[in-house]
Amino acid sequence: MGSAAGTPGQVVSFSVTLGAAGQDVAGTLNDIVFDPSTPIAVTAFGKPDCTVNSSLGKDVSGFSFLPSGCTPGVDCTSARALVAGFNVNPFGSIPDGAVLYTCNVQISATAMAGSTLLACPPGSSFYTDPNKVDFPADCANGSITVQ
Repeated sequence: MGSAAGTPGQVVSFSVTLGAAGQDVAGTLNDIVFDPSTPIAVTAFGKPDCTVNSSLGKDVSGFSFLPSGCTPGVDCTSARALVAGFNVNPFGSIPDGAVLYTCNVQISATAMAGSTLLACPPGSSFYTDPNKVDFPADCANGSITVQ
């Protein structure tokens, strides 16, 4: 998970990069817990303002806010990212070191200076290999620094 820095009221971006450690990865799923003062921005459709890396060819990827039924910008505390596609074969594998997706964060106009965590809760990250077998994955936390 990447990090970003900005001032109150600013929109900043962070990217999530795959560190496959030699594993053949066809898709991923992970949750990102964010601080209320630095939430993931909301699109006009009420979804997390995140974009999958189009060069991966993962055409069934998507993003949602959690917990289920929360109101974006009000009481959502995390986002779920699914990076997947129909090309689940070795040629559809995601290269190690590839950017999986990028998300925008809307820093609150009243955010205090300091660093807030973009956390990957234990047990919330998985990857799928080309044989469609799911495995738990490690995920490193990121941060948003308010200047």
